[in-house]
Amino acid sequence: MGSERILVVDDEAATRDLLSRILSEAGFDVTDTFNAEEAVALLHRESFDLVTLDVMMPHVNGFECCQRIRSFSSVPVIFVSARGESNSEVEGFASGADDYIQKPYHPQAVVSRVKAVLRRAAQRAAAEGEGQRIGPLLLDFRAQDAFVANAALGLTGKEFELLRVLGEHLGTIVSRERLAALVWGDDFDPDSRTLDVHIYRLRRKMDEHGDLGRHLLTKRQRGYLLSPAIRGVE
Repeated sequence: MGSERILVVDDEAATRDLLSRILSEAGFDVTDTFNAEEAVALLHRESFDLVTLDVMMPHVNGFECCQRIRSFSSVPVIFVSARGESNSEVEGFASGADDYIQKPYHPQAVVSRVKAVLRRAAQRAAAEGEGQRIGPLLLDFRAQDAFVANAALGLTGKEFELLRVLGEHLGTIVSRERLAALVWGDDFDPDSRTLDVHIYRLRRKMDEHGDLGRHLLTKRQRGYLLSPAIRGVE
């Protein structure tokens, strides 16, 4: 990691130059552009490993740009924006982003987040070919189910997606808003109990196979966590 190509999209020259310099000094191959239309055109012509997007851009904003990108590419996308409201983050994830960084930011924090997203993307690509193992759990991306010792948990599509996302962030608390946006997108009603019900059902199905549900933790007012201790379960 370190030679990947990154496309930086921001209409403000000073902000764009700063982020490009930070990423270049970290060893990435950086290309930058000032608007969404040119970004989409570049992604059609060239191959990039990650895209950073500003939200507030003229003509086509970052959310719409991300949706356009998602219509033809699965390249990882990170929003880097001064808009830090929770609804902006939810809209960012719902549009297809992999992460959301609020300005102002610490340069090393940006580099760390970029590397983390690239690492998860690489793991996901490998997993899609052969499945992803998390301790005793084997996530089968083709079957959209998880297995323990060849026994299927019998997950629904949303339950599988919840487990996949939490597995990609193993040991890290994923907020309710982010988890809902990544799994349901724009269809999620923030006032409903849908997420809680799906987490409850997922935990119950995990408990039917070696008491694994205890590793799916609820962090009150913060979100959910899949404990890394699950790796040590025989």
